[in-house]
Amino acid sequence: MTEQDPMTVHKADGLFARLARARPTRPGEIYGIPGQVNTLWLSVGSIVLSFLVWWLVTFMGWVKPLFIPSARRCCATPA
Repeated sequence: MTEQDPMTVHKADGLFARLARARPTRPGEIYGIPGQVNTLWLSVGSIVLSFLVWWLVTFMGWVKPLFIPSARRCCATPA
């Protein structure tokens, strides 16, 4: 009887078995090491984009002010 490598998956095992098999990776090998890249631009960009979408949706009148008030109205009313 021959011994098989546990990492070897045959075509007969099916798609799920091939997707679920263990694949060893080292930290940072796929997505990079956390903290390696400056992501300040990503944070600032996502906040600016959120405000632009909010302004556009309310300015164009796509959503009633009952559900999403305009940014001007939110800033004008005291908290």
